[in-house]
Amino acid sequence: MSHSPSRPSFLTYFLLLLAAVATLGTLKPDYSSSRSSEYTGWEPGESRQRLTVTLAPVGDRLASFNYTGDVHFELSAKFVQDIYAGVAVWTLTTTTSDGETLSLGGGFPELGGDLGTEDNGDIFGDAIVRVGKLCSNDPPVSEGCLPCLDGCTLNVEIDRCHPVGDAIRSSLIRLIRDDGTRFEARCEDGEDMQPCDDLRGWLNVEGESLSESICPAVEN
Repeated sequence: MSHSPSRPSFLTYFLLLLAAVATLGTLKPDYSSSRSSEYTGWEPGESRQRLTVTLAPVGDRLASFNYTGDVHFELSAKFVQDIYAGVAVWTLTTTTSDGETLSLGGGFPELGGDLGTEDNGDIFGDAIVRVGKLCSNDPPVSEGCLPCLDGCTLNVEIDRCHPVGDAIRSSLIRLIRDDGTRFEARCEDGEDMQPCDDLRGWLNVEGESLSESICPAVEN
């Protein structure tokens, strides 16, 4: 009397699937990557935020990129409706090497990034401003410069100046070239990891809620 081969049970398939997932979870990518940009998430419904931005000294960290131009500090408020991009504002303060306080501020003149249109026709993008280029920490500080080549701490405040409902927003800090591109590195295992390590330790951003508005007063 012949018997048909038995089929593996559902439990067997399930256990095999769990084993496969566990194996994938232990696999490490065979490369590392880093970039000169940092996102910071905002709490749902939050329309303003304070950022503490720490830049390490530039030093030789850009040597592998063969770049000799200026490095610029760019600030973006992510996912802003086009009709409100012109009302958002920012401020920035830092202390120079001689103890003076440098204060800057303004609006976001550019709507860019990944522009998208909602079903109702609303257009969203990133409100962007190129704040200034990094320059020497030695005084005097030239106009349009941030004294950060030797490292610095920047206190940044962003206010969208309009209600955002329960939507989740974020901000983006980028250190960019003259042409607006950020620095990126991909380092394969077993090769030189220094470019990735250099970029990874360059920029750090921490965010917290900003209780008071910095929007301009509306005249009646």
